[in-house]
Amino acid sequence: MSEQESILDFAKRQNIKFLADNSGLVNYSKDFGNFYESLPQIVLLPESVAQLQAIVSFANRTKIPIVARGAGHSQSGQSLTIKNGVSIDLKSINKIDGIEHHKDAVVSVTCSPGTTLKQLNDYTLASGYMLPVLPFFHELTVGGVLSAGGIGSGAHKYGLLISNVIELEVLKADGSIITCSPISNSEIFYSVLGTCGHFGIITKAKLKLVGARDMIRTLRLVYDDIDQWLTDYGLLLNTDISNLQGICIKSKDNSSVWNFMLEISLQAESIEGFNRYDEIISKLNYKTQIPKSDFTSASFLSRYESRFEQMRQNQRFQQHHPILEFVISADNAKEMIQQTLRTLPPAFEDGFRLIYINKSNLPPYFMTPEAERICMVAILPTGIDQPSLDACMKAAEDLHQYAMSINAKRYLSGWMGMMNANDFKYHYKGKLSSLSLIKKKMDPNNIFRSWFSDKFLGSL
Repeated sequence: MSEQESILDFAKRQNIKFLADNSGLVNYSKDFGNFYESLPQIVLLPESVAQLQAIVSFANRTKIPIVARGAGHSQSGQSLTIKNGVSIDLKSINKIDGIEHHKDAVVSVTCSPGTTLKQLNDYTLASGYMLPVLPFFHELTVGGVLSAGGIGSGAHKYGLLISNVIELEVLKADGSIITCSPISNSEIFYSVLGTCGHFGIITKAKLKLVGARDMIRTLRLVYDDIDQWLTDYGLLLNTDISNLQGICIKSKDNSSVWNFMLEISLQAESIEGFNRYDEIISKLNYKTQIPKSDFTSASFLSRYESRFEQMRQNQRFQQHHPILEFVISADNAKEMIQQTLRTLPPAFEDGFRLIYINKSNLPPYFMTPEAERICMVAILPTGIDQPSLDACMKAAEDLHQYAMSINAKRYLSGWMGMMNANDFKYHYKGKLSSLSLIKKKMDPNNIFRSWFSDKFLGSL
């Protein structure tokens, strides 16, 4: 019996759905980055954690490489199999267990890895809560986001989504499921947060929630001076504003001129409640103001959906996405922004983000510069067409090299094509040996293997 026949026989005996024809497999051969292609020999579609356990135990016995896949929104093969690997689609494992109230006024929600952020938003908002920090694309799955980090406009206050995990259940390579937290089985807990699925599969996550106010008002203040923009940004970081980001935008009057915008989202229970922010806003020295937007919590969380729908309609989802996300010292923000604007060609468009990150509760394997205050510069092109690709990749390489010269770290779900194994070792520095020991304990047969992990983590 061939290996493929053995896998199919196992799936049929376990009543696990599968895809084995080329037309079905091809949908799992690429990720959102659209740079790499790797066709799995089979796709398994478990509908329960018990079925997922059976798959992992079978893979461990037979030493067949597997990769867990949620929305497939990675850019560098994190959700792609290696040659002859098996892809496991987790989207059907999407149960939400409920909201829990803890001591010290902490509130949490527990869900399975295939749950999308949109599903979770809809569920928690019905009870008056929302996640403290959210990526902009809400079709991502919880498991995928926790494997990457999870950044959004609340990061300056709450950190990343992985900073807000209370407890996890993790499926190890031997088929056992371990409940873990920062104080119980902490080595396992931290090994799967922000490490791209190389150590185990998250089967359940308990995440902190914050209260969702009735109204959210977004102000958009435009600057033509980068120093004033950064000064005012720093002033707002010391307030209770929950959602805040800087955005680089091209001038409407002259596309060669860059402006800088502060997008400030204020929460209140009524229109009058926004008045308490008047004093701090009055201290800001911006040039112009774009008309404000008022949202409900639900419409605020879904405010980017139209942009992604437009990308689909314009076939931008099928283009290349060299997403560049650099975690830098805040002291280098001005220089990094200026270098970005000088380096990237027009095909990258604009909308580059600057988001500060509260680093107080980041997991130990999410690597950051050694700095008191950190932020992320995020370049998120809607799509690069083939004629523009070579020039864009050269610019991306140049910007990467500059970022490394100022001791930046890469956000590991982003474009990694310009990095090599030595760069990756530098990324983790002294922590690579401890990761290697964890890998040997968690997955001694090395079955959790993606295209990405074999390229960069093969030495673990």
